[in-house]
Amino acid sequence: MKKIAFGLAAFALSAAAFAQNIYVGGAVGQARYDFDCSGSSSCDKNDTGAKVFGGYKFTPNIAVEASYANFGKAKFGVPVPGFGVVNGDLKGEGFGAGVAFFAPFGNDFSGVARLGVASNKFKLSASGFGASASQSETNTEATYGLGVSYNLTKQVSIDLAWDGTRGKFQGDTVKVNMFTLGATYSF
Repeated sequence: MKKIAFGLAAFALSAAAFAQNIYVGGAVGQARYDFDCSGSSSCDKNDTGAKVFGGYKFTPNIAVEASYANFGKAKFGVPVPGFGVVNGDLKGEGFGAGVAFFAPFGNDFSGVARLGVASNKFKLSASGFGASASQSETNTEATYGLGVSYNLTKQVSIDLAWDGTRGKFQGDTVKVNMFTLGATYSF
């Protein structure tokens, strides 16, 4: 009976220690696409972007993370002489995994640097002259970011971050930068 009680106590302590190293977060902000839209009559490369993420800290300074980001969409119009304008948008999203490096500084402030890989999907949709079409491509690319956090409590922080990634669409490189404000909850 002592062995069973000892085993249950050891399991409970290890589960509690594991749970204390888990964190989840979310953020919303501005996504900015960087691609060539020369020849367009209109081009808006900014939209609202959002991300959610979760991680496990192996040490107070090193963690593994998984994330999902929605990069919003860029909108543009391409004039077709004698016919009008074809309107299009390019939407992006990515699922990622990587490593996060944390560094505390000052009272209740810390910084974070992220590096990983993401499966990024970009979808181009176009419409004009009574017709519409869409095409998408998915590639695996590097993802990276920097941020600063302010701890409101031991478990809750407010985060300001920049994240970047890129992808390929029809042979062209599409870069996306996201500037977000969010919160993280640590268990």
